[in-house]
Amino acid sequence: MKTPLLLATALLLAPLQALSQESESPPPENAYPAWSPTGDHIAFMANGEIVVMNIDGSQPNRLTHNDAADANPQWSPDGLKIVFSSNRTGNMDIFVMDADGKHVQQLTTHKSFDAGPAWSPSGDNIVFSSDRTGSKQLFLMKPDGSGVRQLTTEGSNGRPTWSPNGLKVAFHSTRDDNQDIYVINLDGSEEAKLTQHEGRDLSPTWSPDGKDILFASMRNGGGALYTISIETRELKQLTDSKSPSYGPSWSPDGNVIVFYSVRDGHPELYTLNVHTTKQQRLTHGYMYKRGED
Repeated sequence: MKTPLLLATALLLAPLQALSQESESPPPENAYPAWSPTGDHIAFMANGEIVVMNIDGSQPNRLTHNDAADANPQWSPDGLKIVFSSNRTGNMDIFVMDADGKHVQQLTTHKSFDAGPAWSPSGDNIVFSSDRTGSKQLFLMKPDGSGVRQLTTEGSNGRPTWSPNGLKVAFHSTRDDNQDIYVINLDGSEEAKLTQHEGRDLSPTWSPDGKDILFASMRNGGGALYTISIETRELKQLTDSKSPSYGPSWSPDGNVIVFYSVRDGHPELYTLNVHTTKQQRLTHGYMYKRGED
């Protein structure tokens, strides 16, 4: 039994808990998908482990094997490494490994909750969230964990994502008792609020062409996926709020979105064709038992 997983799951799956409005978070079967830069693989969290599979859901390959909670996998721009968060040392920190699961390296060692890492398109920086200053802020560091510097100073911020040109970071932020999507420059300037709604907006991700941001929202009473135009602020709903959906990731060609959705009481991965709106289920329940080698 993954004892450390229980506490970490409550924190990592907080959006699930809030969006579904249940007293406890659903079991973390399959969540936090991330499309590889080559477009042929998807990395995700499966019951506290990092798994990579083909984009049709076939040939899942478990990369991590421990009793901790490993989550939030994100690929390096060359597809050779995966950065993720884990509490395997007793504290939630940022780690990196080869794309085959080998050569795991710990990047952060601060006595704080470090999570939600994302690699810059150039490969020069990793952005992540941390409560090391007393509130949840965004920080930048080099791929080896050096050169940590604070990016945001206000609100409670999480789920950062890079613009395709690497000049801006989008993120969700809780301010004035509401959670919305923001964008900020790498030097901390020109912070802009993209959404403003009493329903919680979270987990943004940039479209490959840089014109839109995809995110999850509670604005219609449940977790649905939306896009918002950077230029015009035009909003489009992509999924039905009756089937709560979260954690979207755009394919490199911009044609397909992978996300996780709670439709039968448990999180599963699905894809959505942005042109035809056709959805396909990729996972089917537990892939691994907790504590299984």
